[in-house]
Amino acid sequence: MNELGTSHPTAERHGKPWGSGEDRRLYDAFVNGLEVDDLAREHKRKVGGIRSRLKRLGLIDANGCSVSPVPPFGLAPRAAPTQIKELNVRERIFIGLLRDVPRRKQRIAFAVLRALVDQATLSSTPDDDIDAVTD
Repeated sequence: MNELGTSHPTAERHGKPWGSGEDRRLYDAFVNGLEVDDLAREHKRKVGGIRSRLKRLGLIDANGCSVSPVPPFGLAPRAAPTQIKELNVRERIFIGLLRDVPRRKQRIAFAVLRALVDQATLSSTPDDDIDAVTD
């Protein structure tokens, strides 16, 4: 128990940037079998922050399962951000609709919207879409 009466470690480094030395210590400790809770205590970060960094290091997958074989040390490349000018008109409309959706749920909502529109327009042609908008 900490001074707040909870069993969670104090996350003094929560939100602070990760250094390459801290990444290396996290990588080595995880590969050597340390549990996520122990890593959070050792690094003075929240469990969610440790899991996110382990994903970024390529050590766990999106489901939180260990990746085998263990990848070499280094950060996995981040996906390049999509430029708005590369999006078509339909995608720009979707983005406008999703403005109020929490950021972590936007990708899922975008995929659902795209699937619904694609399903609804399977039998129509692009000219039909234009006619529907102008009517």
